[in-house]
Amino acid sequence: MPKEQRCPKCGTGLSAFATEGFCSACLLERGLSSAPSTGVPPLSRFGDYELIEEIARGGMGVVYKARQVSLDRIVAVKMILSGQFASAAEMQRFRAEARAAASIQHPNIVAIHEVGEHEGLLFFSMDYVEGHSLGELVREGPLPSLQAARCVEKIARAVHYAHQQGVLHRDLKPSNVLLDAHDEPHVTDFGLAKRLTDSELETRHPELTLNGQVLGTPSFMPPEQAAGQRDQMGPRSDVYSLGAILYHLLTARPPFVGADVHTILAQVINSEVVTPRLLNPATPRDLETIALKCLEKDPSRRYESALALAEELSRHLNHEPINAVPPSTIYRARKFVRRNRMAVAAAACFALVLTAASIVSTVFGLRARDESGRAVKALKESEEARNQAEAVSRFMVETLRRPDPAIDGREVKVVDLLDQSAKDLQENFSGTPKIKADILEALGQTYEGLDLSSNAVPLFETALNLRLAEFGRTNRGTLRLGNALANAQSNSKRTNVIALYEETLAGQRAALGPNDPDTLKTMAELGHTYHWLCRAPGTTAQWSNAALVRAEALMREAMERGRAHLAPDHPCLLYCVSGLGQFYSTANQPTNALPLLQEAVRLQQARLPRDHPELLGSKTLLAGVLFDVGQTNEALAMYEDAVTGCLRKLGPGHKRTLDAILGASWAYYRLRRWTDLVQLLDDFLQMRRLHNVPDSWALPLLERLAMAFDGLGKNAEALRVTQEALELGKAVRGSDDPDTLMMMRYLGTFQQRAGRSDDALRLREQTLELSKSRLGLGAPETHRAMWQLGISYFNAGRRDEAVRLFQDMLKLLLANPTSAQSDLMKGTETSINSVAAKLLATNRLAEAEQLLRDLVNLQN
Repeated sequence: MPKEQRCPKCGTGLSAFATEGFCSACLLERGLSSAPSTGVPPLSRFGDYELIEEIARGGMGVVYKARQVSLDRIVAVKMILSGQFASAAEMQRFRAEARAAASIQHPNIVAIHEVGEHEGLLFFSMDYVEGHSLGELVREGPLPSLQAARCVEKIARAVHYAHQQGVLHRDLKPSNVLLDAHDEPHVTDFGLAKRLTDSELETRHPELTLNGQVLGTPSFMPPEQAAGQRDQMGPRSDVYSLGAILYHLLTARPPFVGADVHTILAQVINSEVVTPRLLNPATPRDLETIALKCLEKDPSRRYESALALAEELSRHLNHEPINAVPPSTIYRARKFVRRNRMAVAAAACFALVLTAASIVSTVFGLRARDESGRAVKALKESEEARNQAEAVSRFMVETLRRPDPAIDGREVKVVDLLDQSAKDLQENFSGTPKIKADILEALGQTYEGLDLSSNAVPLFETALNLRLAEFGRTNRGTLRLGNALANAQSNSKRTNVIALYEETLAGQRAALGPNDPDTLKTMAELGHTYHWLCRAPGTTAQWSNAALVRAEALMREAMERGRAHLAPDHPCLLYCVSGLGQFYSTANQPTNALPLLQEAVRLQQARLPRDHPELLGSKTLLAGVLFDVGQTNEALAMYEDAVTGCLRKLGPGHKRTLDAILGASWAYYRLRRWTDLVQLLDDFLQMRRLHNVPDSWALPLLERLAMAFDGLGKNAEALRVTQEALELGKAVRGSDDPDTLMMMRYLGTFQQRAGRSDDALRLREQTLELSKSRLGLGAPETHRAMWQLGISYFNAGRRDEAVRLFQDMLKLLLANPTSAQSDLMKGTETSINSVAAKLLATNRLAEAEQLLRDLVNLQN
């Protein structure tokens, strides 16, 4: 590709049309006026330190990278966040942190250099660790087990040394461990540290203690700290936090997670942690045993010291037997009983009832042998069961027998079997209402699996009416059918579905309880439906906002109840977590979506095969969120994994395959990996005709393939593919669709580069007229069409027409500056510079000045 020209004065990129060689601002300064100069502000000075950049910020302090002027060394400077407005308690806590950290000199603890005060601001300086935190290291997934064990062993030895100096850390977590360039860990942030032998600070300032007020990070604090039991805090409390760090490194998530602080604290105090091997099967059993021993609720069952933990990890690293043993079945059962006394009591009563019922049934069964009436009744029931089985058998045989291709002379399709079976079931089935309802439900679910929700709706309606008549509204099966019907109506885009969902949810809450998996699934699905309806055509803004709020509330409640009452790997909880993540993704809240979708993928990877469609769909969704938050390389790796799995498991003709390929193509495009992008799209487009891929799916891939060829500088290939995409786009979208108009603009560009200037000019005139009539004068696409046509006029020597067109475009942009997007502004500037330069050369100063001033005003 030709090398981009740049303004010799300011370095701004120029196009080939900039005949004077300057950008608009510099040209205006050079020929018409002068522009003021600017300087670079000096670094901020703080006493003996030059502050370079902010590197961390917490609840109380802010940390800067700084240069200590007197010693010419790089350090970290921490100062109190509230500055001169800090309370006496905050200042005392800050001094306590500095005093605690300064009393410890250890190679794996960040060293304190100076503690002081400057212009009323408390500060201390310490080692600057060039690297990242342990929390950042584990964001991409679990660490290798040996690396995790070595890291925590070193941290534990450092923490033991702090304990020997009489200091508890009380806020150990991955983000408070910094890794240097050699991956050596350094413990920092002693903001909650407490001297084991001196309680002077807490005596004078009880509001800083843990008595009645929880300080620290909930996901990594021990139960005694979470419960505010200050008298129970000791070295084994830090051992718990070390175990939580080890757990996080092995599983890429804290031991307890929740929607808010209160939920996490409740879990820390009352719930047992999910075993690491359930989240990461690659975790060695010994490391799992070590982590779980650290995380015992009872401090006496943890390692007696951080040194004991370090030595245990050392034994594991040296392939020696560890001292800890997994908790016995009896111990786990005892803990379960203590946590679930009411449930266990109820289960015991139920077991006694069943035992008594079994005894009574046996006695009456023996007596019944001699009672002819009971024998006749049993025989009758057996006969009825046999008749029902025969009815089902006859129905299934007839279903699978039709249609006969030899008679019909056509290909047999699954939908043919379903349609005929549904008709026969409605009209001729001789079984009981319950069995008929069950088969109708099964057929409806089959239609749903084939994305034929409209066909499923009447079957679910009939089945629901049969169950209502047979079992009533409070029966679990009846409520399940209500949910299935609502789901089918929602999938078939029927807008009257809310009432049925709300009625079903109310019935499930009353009959099954608010925490039953069926109830939670309906709650989440109702949230999805509100979210869909808030974006449906014809929806008022007021209703849309209310629906959005209701959608988030329902999905969040379903997830929080699932976390509190279901097993961590329960399919319903997974559905709720994934659903809320998808909601945030669609609502353009990627930072909220990211942790939820990461959790969903981890859980699915633990319980589903690698190429399971649900897992592949979740990976694609998570990759999209990673892309949105700027983690393009991570997104691409996940997209590539999803593409491989989808092609292998689902084939090129599946919607999930297309979604994964589209996402991967965006990532390649952003990274400018043109060759990989061409390979990906070309391979897929070669397969599309063999696998009946719809034209509407292939169209965006063709358009992106043209951009990839453009990126490689292959104009002939870009021109050919764009022409194909434009013809297909007219057939699929219509001639005046915005995307079709965009492809017309691109085609004009490629024609211009190929020397077909007359073709490009005619096409650009046609594009502008269609853009004006279809999109209006205020649309950015119309402005781009005006700009490109102006270039064609300019190249053709029709400079007056080019000037008028550029003037009209600038007036429109000034009237609606939000539409002046960056790519448009870049092309506009270089093109108008060229026109203005020619006007200046012919003494048409007023017109040139007006063009350039309008452009500079627009840029400002």
